[in-house]
Amino acid sequence: MIVAKSDDERYKDRLEAIEWAREVLADPATVILDVETAAFHDTDLPDDDPAKYDVEICEIGVVSAGGGALYDTLVGTACAISPEATAVHGIHPLAVESAEAFHERAYADLAALLDGRRVLGYNISFDRGVLKQAVAYSNGGDLAAAERWMARARWEDVMLPYSQWIGEWDETRGEYRWQKQPGSGHRALADTYTTLGLLHTMAKADPAWQPPLPGRRPRARTASQPASDKQVKFVNSLLSRHGVTKGEDRYRVLSKIVERPIASSTELTSPEASSVIDALKDDPQRWIA
Repeated sequence: MIVAKSDDERYKDRLEAIEWAREVLADPATVILDVETAAFHDTDLPDDDPAKYDVEICEIGVVSAGGGALYDTLVGTACAISPEATAVHGIHPLAVESAEAFHERAYADLAALLDGRRVLGYNISFDRGVLKQAVAYSNGGDLAAAERWMARARWEDVMLPYSQWIGEWDETRGEYRWQKQPGSGHRALADTYTTLGLLHTMAKADPAWQPPLPGRRPRARTASQPASDKQVKFVNSLLSRHGVTKGEDRYRVLSKIVERPIASSTELTSPEASSVIDALKDDPQRWIA
């Protein structure tokens, strides 16, 4: 049986997260990176599955710990940006039509920019994974060469200490619940600044103060506009991806997330559909179990 941490233990963990945030902000080698991709991918695949991060990067942003924008560029892709991805980050296929491909520019730019750096990101395992894949493609598919390229930097995930600082305990997993990046706009440079803001919030906090737990998907007002066809289609695709194919199972999951009876995904409002998409991307096991 997994026992939740005591108040004293959570206090110590919160203090540890605060000290870490202060340390990385004071480190001149720290940069914050974020990427956006041309499509979404099945992140439930094992970490050692080569297909896990087989998705193209369409935008890269990097800022310094001091807030200076170091890199902000769109990246050309071989495949078109999917409508589902555009619905989230707003990058249209035409926006990258004339942009240089990763191997043509970003590969060399990032090699120089990240060399010897402490690279932070929110859920950095995803950004690091798709970046490694892009580097491998730039080297003829050589994953070993890509790993050596990645090893020139130190990679650290802001999501883990931030979740530790929030202190919301997940009884099922026996660890702190991973928190969605608050205020994410799903554009690369904007998200790096959002992450930087979280670091400053943590660094300035009193460890004795308990951060308020985030709201768990509040019910949208019924006056909201209905979900678009694209939103409904994407919600259904996410449910299918996680093995929820029967109608009654789908409606049970949807009703649980939006906190009202749902007999069909077409009954969702636009804000509710966005909440469902976020919930199924962030912590699908919580809602589907």
